[in-house]
Amino acid sequence: MQRRRTPRYPFVGGVAELTDTSGKYLLAGTAQLSRFGCFVRTRTPFPAGVPISLRITYDGREFSAASEVVYALPDKGMGLAFKTIPSGHEEVLENWLMQCAI
Repeated sequence: MQRRRTPRYPFVGGVAELTDTSGKYLLAGTAQLSRFGCFVRTRTPFPAGVPISLRITYDGREFSAASEVVYALPDKGMGLAFKTIPSGHEEVLENWLMQCAI
């Protein structure tokens, strides 16, 4: 069994905008969130290993991160790992995680 570094929390309602290095753009719904990544629902996920720019909007706040697709499930979505989080965006993420943990 695989152990996770931090808990994943249900995180429904966030809108994820994803762009790969070629400029392909996807709009997806969030499903799970953790300190190091998230799962987004989409029928057309990017393949594993693809670097992407991620922006999540939820409850009037925005989080962005340079990310990478860790795994893709056709017709379901993809798991993303956050690679680089811009200054100030980590606070938004931590706030959302605290709200999820309640």
